[in-house]
Amino acid sequence: MKFLAIATICLAAPLALAQMLETSGCYSNPGSLRTQGSYPYQSLGYCQELCMKGARKYMALHDNDQCWCGDSLPEQEDLVSDDKCDTPCTGWPETMCGGTKGWSVYQLDKESTDTSSTSTETSTDSSSTSALRSTSSSAPSTERTSSSASSSATPSVSAAKPERASQSASSSAASPTTSTSAANRRFRVSLFH
Repeated sequence: MKFLAIATICLAAPLALAQMLETSGCYSNPGSLRTQGSYPYQSLGYCQELCMKGARKYMALHDNDQCWCGDSLPEQEDLVSDDKCDTPCTGWPETMCGGTKGWSVYQLDKESTDTSSTSTETSTDSSSTSALRSTSSSAPSTERTSSSASSSATPSVSAAKPERASQSASSSAASPTTSTSAANRRFRVSLFH
């Protein structure tokens, strides 16, 4: 059940991005586009996300599960009819992912590429902020128990130099831990049970 929820979320996010694509046509040759490999759940949105991360201008889908990215269109003479690009995507069968001899090429919207970069930066900044908040809020409770924690972990250090034991406990408060807060446990219960 947990896997199904995660898989659904992973497939839905790229699909929303795929709505910002402009079709360039079906080509018999990828030109300067380079393969990003195969993916068993290939979709327009997934390929778009890969190409946007590399700040590419064009993407192509080929042979139902391959994603290609680049900065220029294939040659105009390689443009073929759309029936050469009628193979369903493995991850989203309602959408066509090129063909065995065709590349469905799309122009990525510059605005969507810029938006993706901004979103990444914003989420990184908020992660850092929440980590700092978490550290500062947990520090007082760690300091209250520093003498008992340090004396059981390293008795010789706390007996010889109490200030070092206190520093050790304080610095461990700043490092990440594997324990979960009550808020996380509530979230997990409501989402996966």
